[in-house]
Amino acid sequence: MKTSSPLKMSLIRRVAPIALLAAALTPLGIHAQPAQPVPPSEPVPSLAGTWTLLPDLSTDLTPWKTLDLTIAIAGPSITIKDSFAAGARAIDTVAQLDLSRPVSLVPIPWWADNRHIGAYIGGDRTERVRARWVDDQRILRTEGDLVLDTQQGSRAVNILTDYQISPSGNQLTVIQLRSTREVPIVYVFKRVSP
Repeated sequence: MKTSSPLKMSLIRRVAPIALLAAALTPLGIHAQPAQPVPPSEPVPSLAGTWTLLPDLSTDLTPWKTLDLTIAIAGPSITIKDSFAAGARAIDTVAQLDLSRPVSLVPIPWWADNRHIGAYIGGDRTERVRARWVDDQRILRTEGDLVLDTQQGSRAVNILTDYQISPSGNQLTVIQLRSTREVPIVYVFKRVSP
């Protein structure tokens, strides 16, 4: 009887378990495959474009009837224009944000969100806004501080707002938390144009 060399026996002991495992998995359709590159994720739709409010899905807009939103993005600069209207009465507000700066100063000549609550822009008529992207630019988060004047006096207000795009890119949800309100304000928009 011929004896195998110690090197040959060592090699058989190392390879045999691997060969047995491969033989056992092959009938199951499981084959060792080289690592495949991970496909790139779907591109994130842009918030940029023109949007119109879906009233049935949104917080009441009284006394306004419509709200259109236009967002323009150029590098770290983001411009958000709100267009409120009710009959012949209309007002546009524009916030120009620079994400490369810690704070953007946004002039507010007239606070369009006053609705029927009797609150008006006060202080220096400026909102101090900090803005940043969240979740790979799926959400634009802003945090603003301003002063409102009411019959009871001046009141500092903090407003946290998320602008969140849907995966399809056809819907934009804006959720706003105000330090003066217990209930969030939710506006849902549909895309009108890119």
